[in-house]
Parts: sequence; structure tokens; C-alpha cells
Amino acid sequence: MNVPTERTTCSTELMVSILAIAYNHENWIARALDSFITQKTNFPFEILVHDDASTDRTTEIIRQYEQKYSTLVKPIYQTINQFSRGNFPLFILSEKAKGKYLAICDCDDYWTDPFKLQKQVDLLEAHPECSMAVAKTDVYRVEDGQFYYQETLEGVDQNILYFDDFFKGCYLHTSTYVIPKKNFCVVEKYRHKIFIGDTALRYILLDSGPFVFLRETVSVYQITEKGIWTNLNSYEKAVAHVKLFEGLYRYFKPKYKKYWAKSLVSNYIEIIVEDIRKKRSGNIFQNGFRFVYLGLRHAPIYMLKQLASGSIRYIKRKINKMEI
Repeated sequence: MNVPTERTTCSTELMVSILAIAYNHENWIARALDSFITQKTNFPFEILVHDDASTDRTTEIIRQYEQKYSTLVKPIYQTINQFSRGNFPLFILSEKAKGKYLAICDCDDYWTDPFKLQKQVDLLEAHPECSMAVAKTDVYRVEDGQFYYQETLEGVDQNILYFDDFFKGCYLHTSTYVIPKKNFCVVEKYRHKIFIGDTALRYILLDSGPFVFLRETVSVYQITEKGIWTNLNSYEKAVAHVKLFEGLYRYFKPKYKKYWAKSLVSNYIEIIVEDIRKKRSGNIFQNGFRFVYLGLRHAPIYMLKQLASGSIRYIKRKINKMEI
């Protein structure tokens, strides 16, 4: 383990709480924790690790780090899986955090730049109007124990990112997120109303202020064979997106309704096309009514485009099936 023997620290204020989320990550967690411990900063930080009742060796590995770095690594061990009960580990960790800033990373991902925290905190200190710091990420797919480079999440060519940048398709991974704790408190008021995944987190924070963008690659996002999201098919992903955007539409600020409606229209098409294929008449009526209501109220032209696109996809599927 390449760990510095001393840490250069100028400030005595606990500046960052690293929120590390672990569940059955025995193959990856040591690398993640090492990437946190080896951060070189001029301020103190803490590492809060939430083990969500892992059934493999994850808990054992965390205990080893806790013993070796007792003043730095501060675990929370669960005996019952909290995520399955609707209790999000991110909020459990944030309630314990003492830092001015919160840095997020799942324990199957890891940081690659030992100055990541220092660079991003410096940016946030220089831009107090920003609600989060983000950066670039390399994406790797893991199959049968082998790593395959997939892409780099590049963002866009600017230093400050706004709502429209993300709504138009800019995506930067959660392993790069550093959030002022005062801004994260805004997210917490929606925790029982909206599913707070990375998408909702971004949009709620963007309402508080833009993001400052470190245009450097600082982390690796691993798409593993056991990933919850990556194992979903397109229909299941569309259903999950509908749940998210319906929550945002219902509970978030009215000025954003037209944006959530546009996302819902797109996902309803995906669902309706599959429901037609599977002859789920009840689902077709329910989702079709919502699709028409939102489309006509907020985005009639977009609705028609999506309807045409969905119809074309459906026809192509029928033709392919006939060819087979």
C-alpha cells in the first residue's frame, strides 16, 4: 500500500468528509480506500465508510483499515441492509459528517489523482457561488475479471456548468462530486419525496448554483457485472426514470416542470412501445393518458416527434421478428 508517512496540513479545520458507500465490494474496496487515504492536502479530512450489511469479505477488509487508520477511517457497520428498506446510505453518512465539504465515492470506484480533493476544494473556495465541484472520469467495463476501457466522461469545454448543460446531455460521474455541506442540506429536504440518485442530486443542487468543473480526469467508474443499474434492461430503466422524473415533477419547483415533462414523454414512449408488444392493456391506458397529458401541456411538438420515433422503432422490431 503506497501511503505517505506524513500529511502536509496547514488548516486545522476538518475540511472534507469522504462519504464511501460499500456493499459486497470485497474485490474493489481496498483500492478505493487506498485512493482516499493517499490524498495529499493542506487540510484534514475524514473517511466515513458505510457498509450496508455486506455478505462477502467487505466488512472484514473495512475493519482492517479501521484498525490501521483509526483516526482517519470511521466506519458504520449495518447488520440489516438499509438501502432495501428505503434508507439511503448517503444520508446516513452525511448526518455523521463533520467536514465543510462532502466528497462522494462508491467503493467499487476509486480516485486516480492524489491531489483530487485539494484541487476541487480550492475551486470551491474560489467559487462560493457554486453548489458542487465535478471533474472527468474514465469508465471501465469489468467482465470475467478483465478491465476494458470504455470511454472518458469529458463534460463540456467550460469551467462553470449550468442546468441546461446537464439537461442537454452533459454527464459527470458521482465519484468526482465534492459538495458544500450547506448545499447538501437542501437535498435532504427531498429525501422522503424523490428518489435521490445521482440524477436528482445534480438537479436539486443546480437549483442552488452552478457547478465548478475541474477539466482533469480524477477517478475511475467501474461498470461491473453485479451493478444494479447496468443489469436493468431498457424497459426497466425507463420505468425507473419515470419514477424519478414524476417525483421531480410533483415535488420540485414549478419552473422546472417543462423539463421533467420532456423527460417523462421520452420514457413513456419507451414503456408504451414495450407494453404494446407485450399486450399489457392496463399499462398502455395508464401510461398513454399520462403521456398525452404531459405532452400536450408542456411539449406538444416534442411529444409528436417522440411518438413518431417510437412508432418507427416498434415497426422495425416487428419487421425484425418477421425476418427471424
